Formats: sequence, structure tokens, C-alpha cells
Amino acid sequence: MFAAQELSTFDETLAIWVAEPHATKVSVNDLGLEHQEALREILTKVIATEIAKETYAQIIEGLPLLRVFEDCFNVTKREDLTAHGHLSSDSIAILKKFKGNFNFDILQFDAKTARAYQNTTFDLREFKLRLLEMIAVACHKIAALLYKEVKGDAIPTERILYQPPPITYPPSYDGTLRKPVARSPYLVLPTDFYHMSYQAMEQYPDGIADVVGYWAELRILGAWWCLIGGRVEKRFCKDAFLHPQPHQRMMHQLHDHQIDQLVNFESVKKESALDGVEIILPPLPFQNERYSRRLDEWDALDQNIFRDMHERRWDAPPPQRCVRSGEDVPELQDAIQKLRSEGQL
Repeated sequence: MFAAQELSTFDETLAIWVAEPHATKVSVNDLGLEHQEALREILTKVIATEIAKETYAQIIEGLPLLRVFEDCFNVTKREDLTAHGHLSSDSIAILKKFKGNFNFDILQFDAKTARAYQNTTFDLREFKLRLLEMIAVACHKIAALLYKEVKGDAIPTERILYQPPPITYPPSYDGTLRKPVARSPYLVLPTDFYHMSYQAMEQYPDGIADVVGYWAELRILGAWWCLIGGRVEKRFCKDAFLHPQPHQRMMHQLHDHQIDQLVNFESVKKESALDGVEIILPPLPFQNERYSRRLDEWDALDQNIFRDMHERRWDAPPPQRCVRSGEDVPELQDAIQKLRSEGQL
């Protein structure tokens, strides 16, 4: 399923994690009727949510909203991002037209993924997990399709060289001005739509469009992995994990009730005795529950936790961090709160 090949684009040799470009694909119509209808129903509700519409409209616009970019990436503001506080009416209109003409048949799924979903028994736990996998892949592919449609023939295939601004320092104690320190340029992705842990465009089947797809999964679903057996062939799917960013390095397992809420949520408006209309909101994006099972993202491969082996650079060294997110260690947060309440901090 995975071909070993050498790519010189990013100055390194990739090992076995490059996706096979000619893997067999199937459409929604190749599924059995019951599984097909379940996928269509939930996917229709998911892409109708406000978070999905906002996500896809940003891709059409070609620039993330400032609050979205800051929420994900904590980088120096750029002028074009600083001014981008709202979506334009044009991008929203284009998205409405896209949704009006959207045909599920254009979504192509890996045959092994679709077969694993098809082989589940309706309404059992494994069926729900595989349905969630198909939803995640579909959200990813819609984003990639939109990105390619917007870019047309101008889809970038290589990283670009970025020159960061110099480091500036305040004056010395005696008032002497200090010279700015220049920084070396480095290669960056040719898009602002990316998940910090999913940037390996050189080994993705759709290149940079898949980078955008992983970003869309993060925005809409909260991003996720599934636990499978074996490093190459998918054998079973036991659990689903969130993979948040950028300050957390722990993946969080989804509870069954969270998955059930997605499978069972209603997207219609219902009459309410209080104010006339009650909007039933979906549980998206998924949130980390405080004491869920947690796993360091760099230990995932050793425990067979991934969706596709080509999704990340497994040979890259883990980043060295001197600060840990409180959400990664809620027990420590509780201990600090206890000490504060006892007046010891």
C-alpha cells in the first residue's frame, strides 16, 4: 500500500510513508444502501453546520480569519491577516453555490477504508467509529477539492522561502540603541491553512491540498486518529482520538457518548415553548474531556494509532518543549488549584 521513494524537495529522504498514488478508489454509490444512506445523512448535517461553512468559506477566500489563525498558530501578525476579521459576501455566495451543486459522487474514498465501513454491522460501536472515519475523510476531501478549484492551475508543489523579520531589542540601560539581529530564511508551507502536526505535503497523495484537508478536519471535527491493528493493513478500529494543536502534545480519546452525539444529532430547527425556535447544535468540533485517556502524539505509531501512515513524518524528532499545556495534565491543574485554595500558593 505504501511505496518507498526518494524526494529531494524538502532536503530529506522519505522512508516508507509515501502514499501510493494509484490506490483503488470508490464512491459513495459503491456502498450498500443502508451504509450509503447513513453516510449521506450525517455528512449532510455536518457540512451544514456553522463551523463547516466558516471553514470552507475561508478556503474559498484564500485567507483564514485572524481569530482562526491566531487560535491555531500563535505567529507574528501579517497585515493581510490583521485586516481579515470577517468573511466577504462573495466567498459566502460561492460556498452556497458550491453546496447547491454538490454531488456526493465526486468524493472518492480509499477502497480499504470504504470496505472496512461497509463490513460493519449497522448501529454497533464499530459501525459508528468507521462512520466517523468516513465523515472525517469526506470533510478532508471537500476541503481539498475546494482548494484545488480555487487555485486552478496555480496549485503550489513546493515550499517557499520565508524571510522572517529581524529581532529587535529595547535600548540599553544607558539609552544606546541596539542593532536588530537578522534571522536566516527558512522553508514554509505555501498555505496558511495547516495543522501543525500534518505538514508533510511531499508525501501526501494530493500534496498541499491534503494539508488544507487536515486543517479542515481540525476546524470542523477537532481532528482525529483511529486505533488500528498492524502498521500497513487496517484490521480493526477500536477508538477515536482527537489531535488538537498547537500548545498541546497529548491526543485525547473520544468517549462513546461524544460519538453517539454526532451520529444522533438533529440539524433541523424545532419549535420551542419559550422563544419560538430552538436550534439543535451538533457537538462539533469535539472537545477534550478533562479526564479522557491521553497519549503523547509522538508515541502514537508505537501503539498503532494513526489513520494513514503517510499522514505525518514519523521519522522526525519530537520537538523539545519547556512548557506543557494544562489541558495535557489536568491532574496537575487540580493539584495547583488545591494548593491555592489552601493558601499555599
